[in-house]
Amino acid sequence: MDKNRYSFEVAKADPSLPIVIDPILQSTYLGGSENDSAYALAIHPTTGEIYVAGVTKSKDFPQTAGGAQEWCNKWVIYLIKSCYDVFVARLNKDLTQILQSTYLGGSDEDYVTALAIHPKTGEVYVAGETKSKNFPKTTGGAQAVYGGGYRYYKGDAFVARLNKELTQILQSTYLGGSSRDYATALAIHPKTGEVYVAGVTESKDFPKTTGGAQRKYSGRGKDAFVARLNKELTQILQSTYLGGSSNDNAKALAIHPTTGEVYVAGWTTSDNFPKTACGAQTKCNECITYEYSGSGDAFVARLSADLSAGNGSGSGGSGGGSGCRYPIFKSSKALLVFVVGRRIRRK
Repeated sequence: MDKNRYSFEVAKADPSLPIVIDPILQSTYLGGSENDSAYALAIHPTTGEIYVAGVTKSKDFPQTAGGAQEWCNKWVIYLIKSCYDVFVARLNKDLTQILQSTYLGGSDEDYVTALAIHPKTGEVYVAGETKSKNFPKTTGGAQAVYGGGYRYYKGDAFVARLNKELTQILQSTYLGGSSRDYATALAIHPKTGEVYVAGVTESKDFPKTTGGAQRKYSGRGKDAFVARLNKELTQILQSTYLGGSSNDNAKALAIHPTTGEVYVAGWTTSDNFPKTACGAQTKCNECITYEYSGSGDAFVARLSADLSAGNGSGSGGSGGGSGCRYPIFKSSKALLVFVVGRRIRRK
């Protein structure tokens, strides 16, 4: 057959009956008797097993017996005990067995947004947001104590590390300052094994930004952040803000396999997003100065592997300098790195 045609060989088919070719090899439900949603997925590089992370309200989520956290840590709202925990589940590659599941969370709400498997150790990392002051296994972590926030604006980012069997929480850590912070993306450096987390912060005191590419909070609403931790999650090696004078949200994170440079993508309403000079698109076409405008442009930013300020000024915002002579990182609204997202056009 030529390259524009495909064929299937069928053995012992009854010619009097229609042949149905179903491309879905296998599907499965995954949940208990309440609401369950999956948000992240990864395939183990050595075992080929499937890992899924999400949020569950089910007190009977399947196959948690023997897991790192067998029970949902209930929280109380309006005198009603409810479950709102992260779950992590491990399935065989054929999706015919749930090999192990575990809850993950404290006594308040916990959300997950990202999942990654360490290419060298095979350990499982998840990241998200927690409002729990007793999130499990943070003792000994890079940030052992909940950072804060107030009323409806509370929450810290978290990162947790589990063994590949999901029977142990090896280490967790909070990640945040005194206002709301949440993680949206996670990646493992292929050479150093260090853990990179991207997210959104409203904290002017986000940890370990001194020496970072952008050490000061610059957003009137929110800034993106990128943080680099050791693989044990016992040290924040470096963090940086990333944003201009309006809202900036990181949504995705990737590490270049050969250069080790860090790429972050998301959306911004800042018309002075840092280092766009010399980028593929230097001007924001949909940036609005007020916070909840519903407009904005996508952004892509490239940072050094150590997230440091390097040879130039990492103050962010409109900051001065050409952005070309000493590239700490270069940002662009579009790159020949493949990016997908959504586009909102104001009428």
